[in-house]
Amino acid sequence: MENILDKLKTLINIPSPTGMTDQAANYIYNWAKQKNLDVQKLHKGSVIVTLKAEKAVKEPLILASHIDTLGAMVSGVSDYIELTPIGGYPANYILGNYCSIHTDKKIFKGTILPKNPAVHVNSKLKDHVLKFSDLQVRVDYLPQEGELLKELILPGDFISLDPAFDIQEGFVKSRHLDDKASAAVMMALIEEFSPYKSDRDIYFYFNVTEETGQGFAILPHTADMIVVDMGVVGEGCEGKETHVSICAKDSTGPFNYGLTKELKAAAIAHNVDYVVDIFPFYGSDGQSALGAGKDYRVALVGPGVNASHGWERTHIRGIEQTYKILRAYIL
Repeated sequence: MENILDKLKTLINIPSPTGMTDQAANYIYNWAKQKNLDVQKLHKGSVIVTLKAEKAVKEPLILASHIDTLGAMVSGVSDYIELTPIGGYPANYILGNYCSIHTDKKIFKGTILPKNPAVHVNSKLKDHVLKFSDLQVRVDYLPQEGELLKELILPGDFISLDPAFDIQEGFVKSRHLDDKASAAVMMALIEEFSPYKSDRDIYFYFNVTEETGQGFAILPHTADMIVVDMGVVGEGCEGKETHVSICAKDSTGPFNYGLTKELKAAAIAHNVDYVVDIFPFYGSDGQSALGAGKDYRVALVGPGVNASHGWERTHIRGIEQTYKILRAYIL
């Protein structure tokens, strides 16, 4: 777990809103290269690490997580910075968030606030239903003589959300646990199973375009795909932060019965703490693979994540159980 958490902390602190993922992808690519692994980085930016079987007699397996995150982009500049969201989340989930604005020449720090944010001058703040058009970024920069903010920061510049990574009483608290927790789990699995001795190739796919629904760039030939994303924790769902969730159905439809059943059997055989759940408002890279007409069996697992797309939290035990179920399935 210490190894997984070290990788998670590093990944979490690399800004990677969808569309600005090269630094995170390069971190995984360079890590794999240093370990002399079979790795490729696709033109679109995703990274695939392959563990080759000594003698493949079964169809390959894909394990797929994603390293792109929620974020925003500058949509206008005047006396303040207007923003447009990257990914699906409500405006109130980033209110007060420290952030970074990534321009071509400089990274500016700031805070996301409502327009006219002082309670002492704006009595309507308490009753306002927040929309993205009501938000602004207060930039921590004092322009020098002759400088204009609108010349330093331009529409199209990316805004990353500071994650505030922390661990308290076994709880891992941070933005972007969706889905960097699962990416760190996959990295640790690669290390454990390398050198690899089995009867099927395994592709570990780190995608960079999940949060905006763009899906995969290229998918290797395979029969089975296990999407390693996040489990839902909330009212009406079975998910727990201390468990791994096996998703039987999300908002796009049911996952493959046979592959899901095999995951449950592996969990039972290896004493994994798991729940089987239905995710009511949820899509994943499994959806994009099936939507592309791929002839795969697809299933989905992931650690239970509280307050998804907001100030997320999971537990070390939930991450551990995710590692254990995937390890059990590979074995």
